[in-house]
Amino acid sequence: MDLHLTLIRSNLNGSPTQVWGATAYGSGITRQFFREYFSGKRSASAFSLGRVYELSKPLELSALSGIKAPPQSFSYLDDEDMGHLLENSSTVPVVASHMVFVGGIHGVGKSTICRNVYDLLGYESMTASSLIAEYGQKTDYNKRIDRVAENQAVLLQALDNAKIKHNRLLLDGRFTLINGQGKIKPIDIEVFRYDG
Repeated sequence: MDLHLTLIRSNLNGSPTQVWGATAYGSGITRQFFREYFSGKRSASAFSLGRVYELSKPLELSALSGIKAPPQSFSYLDDEDMGHLLENSSTVPVVASHMVFVGGIHGVGKSTICRNVYDLLGYESMTASSLIAEYGQKTDYNKRIDRVAENQAVLLQALDNAKIKHNRLLLDGRFTLINGQGKIKPIDIEVFRYDG
């Protein structure tokens, strides 16, 4: 039996209509099945899965404590069992990560497009400025950046970490920035060649 280690990204809660809207792209079930399952229910829950890793060495189910037969849906594991799985799992995801960049000027609607279109396809939407801000780099009120090259180096570092968590990543950003002197500075082409 092939075992895979799947990371749970988040837990989704809401009305059945909301949960179906957020999960239909990759649920693996029909809308009819979903509606029948949640018939008469006011709320629904679902797990949003992250990356999937294959075990690099086969592991017998009997090696895990407390599991005597293949689970029909899911099974809780203790720390020791998780240790066995992590020791034997590949460091390369089964499905390669994918990133899309949506670029444009400030206020043109990039974030809105990302939320309304790509989120439905299972992409985690992030803005370049929010990723950079997580690392303590901020722009001033006029969107000026004093050290553009350093700012973009921070972005690439943040992207490395974001891609570990999210298999499908949508990045909303710009092609140029305004430096501390108020001049438009193109972002180095090497930043756009980033492949993680």
